[in-house]
Amino acid sequence: MEGVEDKGGDVAGYMPLQRQVGFIYDNPNLFIIAHELGHGAFNLRHTFSPENFIAAERTTQNLMDYNGGTDLWKHQWEFIRDPQNIWFAWAQEEGEGEAKTQNLVELLQERILLNLKDNQERFQKYAYSNQSILSSITDFDMTYNGVGKYINGRLIIGNGTKYNKSNEDIISTIYHEYLHYLNDLYQVYPYRMEDKSSGRIYSKLVACYERRLQNQEEFLQSAYLSYLTYLLNTPNQSTKAYDMPDTYKELSEKEMIVFNTYIQNKGISPEEVCFPYQYTPSNYSKDELNAHKETLKANDLKVFKMGEIKITFYNSEIERYERKKEKSEKYEAENNINSDGYEN
Repeated sequence: MEGVEDKGGDVAGYMPLQRQVGFIYDNPNLFIIAHELGHGAFNLRHTFSPENFIAAERTTQNLMDYNGGTDLWKHQWEFIRDPQNIWFAWAQEEGEGEAKTQNLVELLQERILLNLKDNQERFQKYAYSNQSILSSITDFDMTYNGVGKYINGRLIIGNGTKYNKSNEDIISTIYHEYLHYLNDLYQVYPYRMEDKSSGRIYSKLVACYERRLQNQEEFLQSAYLSYLTYLLNTPNQSTKAYDMPDTYKELSEKEMIVFNTYIQNKGISPEEVCFPYQYTPSNYSKDELNAHKETLKANDLKVFKMGEIKITFYNSEIERYERKKEKSEKYEAENNINSDGYEN
């Protein structure tokens, strides 16, 4: 197992690939410490690892062998110096660390060439024709807590663990952001930007878009926010508010009973209120819809294999962007605005 060191049958140290914490047992020497840091800090494998075999165990003086040596070879130095090659810790299993024998971007390029060849659908043709650009426009940013984003010609892949649970999920994220790049390149769904260099999309807040009676869901969420405010301002209850979920839908059965009692005691009921609206160009929603749908198509074509959690999320996002698109189109028709966000 990578990261578990042997000292004559006993375990001397343990530090999984690309992790921040490791363990050294008994009386460690400098070799064991350096060896473990090679695993944890720089994602270096054993020289005899079946995932990247170079030489038999205890036959070299390499730091990543078990012979007590301190040598590092050229490819290891390149690996250490190139952050692109230090794989995401959140995409690896504990212990062995999920095997990555090649760059995920290169793997995506290979699969695009293999699985999208001769495909006549527009964006799949674009993806096939432009795949060689992927390695030069993709950035892995461990300081970005999101899953991925497209900014001014660059694909930014972050450390968001919720929907990047596997290597295949990460590859699908790269492909998704690549689709935004292709839309920008070919201007299929162009839309107005507030600041292209930062990726900020044009939006406009309409303070009172419509005035009407709250529906049941809107009422309950509004009442729930009132309930949280009540907890925050009530002695001996304020700490409880910080442990409550973001929406009433996530309340437990017991919590829901308490919440309903609050509504009854306060005599709260649906009200006629003014609903604000944050407008964004309908083409922006079309771009997002296209990226989500095309990513699911590529998944079906075996360009990658998305996890069920991510597929479910994508389907819910498609529904959300459909609603958003329809609302944007309605606002554009009422205010003589093009689908790109500019006035006629």
